[in-house]
Amino acid sequence: MIRIPAQIKLIFKIYLTGIVLFTLLRLGLFILSYQQLSIISEGKFTLILKAFFMGWRFDTVISSYILAIPLLVLTIAEGWKSSKKIISKFAKWYLYLLYPIAFLICFADIPYYLQFGNRFNINAFQWLDSPIFVFKMIFQEPKYWLAILPFILYVFLWIIILKKLFRNYISEKTYFEAKSLKINIIQFSIINILIFSLLFLGIRGRVEKKSPIRIGTAFFSPYSHINNLGLNPVFTLLRSYLDDVKNRDKEISFMDENQAFEIIQKEFNFEPIEEISPIARQENIGRNPNNYNIVIVIMESMGAANLERFGNPNKLCPALDTLANNSISFDKAYTAGIHTHNGIFSTLFSLPALPQKHPMNIFPIPEYDGISKTLKENYYKTMFFMTHDEQFDNIGGFLMANNFDKIISQKDYPSKEVVNTLGVPDHIMFDKGIEILSKTKEPFFASFLTSTNHGPYEVPKDINFKPKSSDVKIQTIEYSDWAIGQFIENAKKTDWFDNTIFVFVADHGFHSATPYEISLSYHHTPIIFYSPKIIDSVYSYQGIASQMDIYPSLMHILGHQYINNTLGVNLFETSRNYAPYTNGSNYGAIGDSLLFIKTKESGDRFYDLTNSFKTGINSDSIKDLIKIFTYSNFEISTYLLKHS
Repeated sequence: MIRIPAQIKLIFKIYLTGIVLFTLLRLGLFILSYQQLSIISEGKFTLILKAFFMGWRFDTVISSYILAIPLLVLTIAEGWKSSKKIISKFAKWYLYLLYPIAFLICFADIPYYLQFGNRFNINAFQWLDSPIFVFKMIFQEPKYWLAILPFILYVFLWIIILKKLFRNYISEKTYFEAKSLKINIIQFSIINILIFSLLFLGIRGRVEKKSPIRIGTAFFSPYSHINNLGLNPVFTLLRSYLDDVKNRDKEISFMDENQAFEIIQKEFNFEPIEEISPIARQENIGRNPNNYNIVIVIMESMGAANLERFGNPNKLCPALDTLANNSISFDKAYTAGIHTHNGIFSTLFSLPALPQKHPMNIFPIPEYDGISKTLKENYYKTMFFMTHDEQFDNIGGFLMANNFDKIISQKDYPSKEVVNTLGVPDHIMFDKGIEILSKTKEPFFASFLTSTNHGPYEVPKDINFKPKSSDVKIQTIEYSDWAIGQFIENAKKTDWFDNTIFVFVADHGFHSATPYEISLSYHHTPIIFYSPKIIDSVYSYQGIASQMDIYPSLMHILGHQYINNTLGVNLFETSRNYAPYTNGSNYGAIGDSLLFIKTKESGDRFYDLTNSFKTGINSDSIKDLIKIFTYSNFEISTYLLKHS
C-alpha cells in the first residue's frame, strides 16, 4: 500500500484553502462589477465559467510559487525527525506572511479595478513619493474600510486554519519513521518527483513548451471585463514590475523619428521651423491680438457621461449643461490619459500622455512650450489654483518650473476649511480665486483644479446646496457642478468677467461597462469655451477634439502670434482625425468612427464605433493611418523630452 508523505498532504490542504480564498475574492469582484456584464448579449454564463476556470489557473500559479519553498524544506524534514518541528515552524511563519500579502494585493485590487478597469499593477505605485497623502486619501474614504475589515478577518481565518493543519502535521510520524511501512527510498523519491513535477507545472501554468502562462492567456474572449476577471492581481503586479525593471533603462521608441515628423507635418499641413524643432510652426500671422483673460477649469473625473447633453437622464450637472448650451461645445472631445497628472499636463502643455510615464515626476524638470509660457511672454499673470497640497504629484514644483507665477493650494486657505486630505471643497477654492483675480491688474491666465469629485467623498455642509441623490459619490458630482455654477455667477459680478474666456474640461472621465479593452467613458470629456461677450456664436463642434487642442484653439481667439511647438491643433482652422490616448499600459487613438487599441495581451485591435462593437474593419490602409498617427504622437513627444 502506497502511503502519501505527510508534508504532501499538508501542502495540498494549504493549496486548496488558498484556492478557495482566492476564488471568494474573485467572486467579490464579480459581484461588485456585475453591471459590466450587461454588454454581453449571448453566452454569458459560459463566459463567466471560463473566466473562473482561468482564475483557478492563475491562482494556482501564485499558490505554486508560494508553496515551493515550504514543500522543499518539509520534504527534507521527513528524513530528520529531530529537525521536523524547527523546519515546520519556519514553513508555518513563511506561509503566515506570504499568503496574507497575496490576499492584501487581491483586496487592494478590487477598488483599483473598479476605478481604473485594470487589474492591480505597478502603475498603482506611481504616487510613492507622496505616501502620507495617498494613505490619508485612502483611509479617509469609508468604503475602503469595508475592504480592510474583511482583509483582517481573512488573515485571522488563515492563521487559525494554518495552525490546525500544522498541528495535525506535527503529530504525524515522518515517512521513514512509520512502523507500518517498510523504509522505501525509491517509493518516496518517485512520489516526490511526481509532486515537484506538478508544482513546476503549476508555476508554468501551461503544458506547452514554448511559453509559460502570460497575462495574454486570460484574454480568450472579446470582452475585456471577462478577460480581466480571470487574472490574479498578484500575477499582474509581479509581471508589470518585472517588465518595468526590464525596460527601465531602455530608450523608448515607437517608430523612426523622421517618419514621425513627416506624418504629423502632413497630417496637420504645416512647414516646420526646423531650427526650433521638427513640429514648430508660426501661428496667428496677420491677426489682431487681444488680451482677454483666460480661465481653464480642469474638473476632477467630470466625464461627459455625467451631463444630460451626452445622454445622462439624471440631470446631475445642470450648471455645466447650461454652460454647454450657451458656448462652443466640443462634443467629441477626449482626454489624453486616465490620471489627473495626465489631464493637467496634456491640457496645459498640449502633448500626449506617454504609456506608463508620469510626465510631472521627471528630474531635472523639463520646461515645455504651452499656454503658460506663451501668455507669460505676452505679460500675463499666470496662476494655478488647487484645493490640496501642491506637492502631491509634484504639481507645484512642475508648474513653477513651467512659467506659472503662483500656485494657490491648501497652505493658502484657512485651516478650518480643510475637510480631508484633498484639502478644501471646490467652492472655497473658487471663492479664493475670485478674490485674487479681482485684485490682479495685469491680464491673467488662471487654471483651477477641482477635487471634491474624488474619494474620500465628502459633501460640504452648511452651504446652499441640496443634492438629489442619496449616494455620496453621486452627491459630489452634483456638488462639483453646483460649485462651478456658483463660480460663474460670482464671476459675473466682477469687472473682469466680460473680458474673460472660460474653458471647462475634465482631467479624465470614469470607468464604466465597456466591450473594449479600454473604457471610452474614461476619456470622453466635455470641452466648453464660454464667454458671452467675446464668443458671439454658440454651436456644437462635431469634429474630433483632444484636450491637447485647448491651448492652440484659445490662442486663435486671442490672436497673438506665437510658435506652436506642441501636438495640439487650432480646431477653428485645422481638423483632427484622431485623438491619441493612454490608458495604463494600453494606448491608441479614437476617431469619428474608429477606435484603435494597442495592448500587450492582445496586440492591435480595431473597432468600428458606428456598428456596436464590430471588429470587421477590412481596410488595411485605414488601420495603418490611425496606428501610425498614434505612434507618431508618442515618438515626437519622446523626442521633445529627450532633446529638451
